[in-house]
Amino acid sequence: MKPAILEKHWRDALTTCPCCGMGIREENTPDDGIPDGQAVEFVYTCGAAVFIGTSGNASPGRACPAPLDVAIDDLAHRVHDAVEEEEAADEAA
Repeated sequence: MKPAILEKHWRDALTTCPCCGMGIREENTPDDGIPDGQAVEFVYTCGAAVFIGTSGNASPGRACPAPLDVAIDDLAHRVHDAVEEEEAADEAA
């Protein structure tokens, strides 16, 4: 899977906190000082934060009151399925 396609799908999937549904309070990039290997950090109004890595993975930064790691794992399956469908459609075209 291409990291750029994964990042796009992660961005689409993470418009709200995957645990509680709160909106994004801020979006941080490497220029804002997030760790190396991370493309973006979404910080939600609930206090949770999620990193999208430059390799196309996602990981919790700060926990939500709900179980963030479980929610990200669930989202990962949906993101990977969507990317596989998109890549298969591109190959068929």
